[in-house]
Order: sequence, then structure tokens, then C-alpha cells
Amino acid sequence: MAPLSVTGIEFRDVLFARPLHLSGASIDRVTMAVVRVRSGQRHGAGASMLSVPWAWPGDPQLSWASKDQLMRAAAVTLAEAADGIRTADPIEVHDTVAQATIGGAMPALATTLALAAVDNAVHAALSALPPPLRRRLPVQHVVGVDDPAAPPPDGIGHVKIKLSGRSPAADAARVGEVFRHAGRPRLSLDPNEGYAEAAGVVELLERVRADDPDAYAAIGYLEQPIPRDAGDDPSGLRAVGRLKPVLVDEGLATAEQLGGLRDQGWSGLVVKASKGTSLALRAHAFAQRHRMFVTIQDLTAVDLALEHSARLAAALPWSSPAFEYNSRQYCPAANDDLKRAKPALVGVRDGHIEVG
Repeated sequence: MAPLSVTGIEFRDVLFARPLHLSGASIDRVTMAVVRVRSGQRHGAGASMLSVPWAWPGDPQLSWASKDQLMRAAAVTLAEAADGIRTADPIEVHDTVAQATIGGAMPALATTLALAAVDNAVHAALSALPPPLRRRLPVQHVVGVDDPAAPPPDGIGHVKIKLSGRSPAADAARVGEVFRHAGRPRLSLDPNEGYAEAAGVVELLERVRADDPDAYAAIGYLEQPIPRDAGDDPSGLRAVGRLKPVLVDEGLATAEQLGGLRDQGWSGLVVKASKGTSLALRAHAFAQRHRMFVTIQDLTAVDLALEHSARLAAALPWSSPAFEYNSRQYCPAANDDLKRAKPALVGVRDGHIEVG
């Protein structure tokens, strides 16, 4: 087996045309890391989105720029750790590189995003995803915390609502408002850790069920309603899960965390290509084995990162068919090169994109 050689690493600044407002944070820019590798005659390129507000909240003594630079430096260090490894198994490469020491203390999720560009490149060079199960992906539209409630464009029938988590009553009203104005689509809810405890999430769902039964019936699942570092509350999460599936997202940064998810009360999990293909495949297999709800979501992926996320979505079975693709809303210009090369992947038609 020829040794792995890292042939390039670069970073691309992606500026948003308008901010994406989440519970407690707004995102107006993100960095895309791109890594290129070679092993003999095999080449691969991989990307991940280094989203500072999502992966590294808190630490007010560090600026956004400082955190971004530390994540970039970690990606470089991890890429250098992959250089020279001899194996045909990309997951073995991932596990070896993950042991590398990076400078400075970083949250596990930030490290995972930095490692993902390397991991995705290695998978692109050394392995292939299964043949697509489907070529057309139904697109999920995102409605940010402060976005107007309006019909999604291009025939889209799936909507994710970002919720503030400040008030179950206000969030329940918001769900009903978006549902009515968006043309009664299929819904998912994402408070992005906005609720301090699961009891508030139960109240939210019960209010939606009482106030707007049709909107309640349209809800397929919720993502990470409580903080990633919240204390264990399995009975509280199971109470949420009895109403609607509740999925871990920000709280899942490594494969080692998978085994405890059911005991913690989670109904399922979110897969993101920007967390890396190795974690995505392991998480998906775990969910399938234990009959947990599993869905693939976005991290405002653009260009190469978007293409990889779409291929992953097309290759595996999911509990929900919708493909979140919010760069088309917040930073569409970042997909211009990909649009010229693969217009059917970038352009939405009848609510779908096509994976070549």
C-alpha cells in the first residue's frame, strides 16, 4: 500500500448574504477547510465547514477570529499527522490521526470539524460510498429565528424551524405561524440547545398539539433542544421522545459517545458530513442497529462540502428523506463554481435537487 501523502490544504472564507439566526447566536460567515491527499495513483479531496458559533460557543475571552484561527491550525496539524500513513482503511486513518496532539484547548466538536476535512479527503481517495439509493433529494428549507414566515420557494415541502427556546408559548405560536404561512409543509424543529431542560420542550410540544393539531402532526422530529453539556436527564428526554423523536446533534462529537445515547434518553441522532465520513458511517450504522431515528443535516455546506453531503444523503437510508441545504438561502454565491459544473445539484426544481 502506497503511503498517504497530503498534497494540499486551503481555507476559504464564506461570507453570508444575510445572517442565520439561531438560539443565542447568529452566523454571518464560516470557513471551509479543503484537504487534498494522494495514495499511489488514487487522489481525493475533502472539505468541512469550520463553523465557530456552532462548534465553539462560550469562551468569551476568545474572539471569533481567534477561535477560527485555532480551528484552522488544528486542521493543518491533523492533515500533517495523516501524511505517510500506510493503510487502505480510511477509518483506521481517522482513528490514527485523531490521536494527534493539537495546540491549545479546543472543544471536542471544534476538533471534530477540523479533522473532518482530512477524513473526507481520505475517504474520497481510498473508499467509495455505496451506489446511490436515490438520485433526487427533497430539499429542506430553513426558517431562522428572525426570518419571516413565508412559503418556501421552488416547490419545497420540508421546513426546519429554528426556535429561540426562551418561551414554550412563543415558540409554539411561531411553529403555528410558520406552518400556516409556509403552506402546511412537513416540519422539523431545532432550538439549537435553547431550552435549559427537557420539561420546557415537553411544554412546547403539548402547546403545539393543543393550539394547532395539524402543525403538530406535521412535526417529524426535534434536534438538540437542550445544551450539549446539560446534565443527564433520561426521563426528561424520554418524555419528549414519547411525543416526537428527539435527536442529538451538537452533543455528538465522537464515536465513543454513541454507546451512551440510548441510556441518556435520545430517540436518535443527526449525521453531518462536516463531522467526517468516518463518524457519519459509524453513527448511521449504530442508529440502524439499534432502530434509532437518524437523519442527515447541513452545516451551511458549500461547494465541495455540499457535494459530499449530498452524496452521503443519496447513498444511505434515513428516517426522514429531506436534505437540508441552507447555503442556497444564506450564501448562494459560494456555490457558483459548483452550479456551473453540476447545475442539477445546486438548482432546486420541484422541491428537489439531483445527485449525479
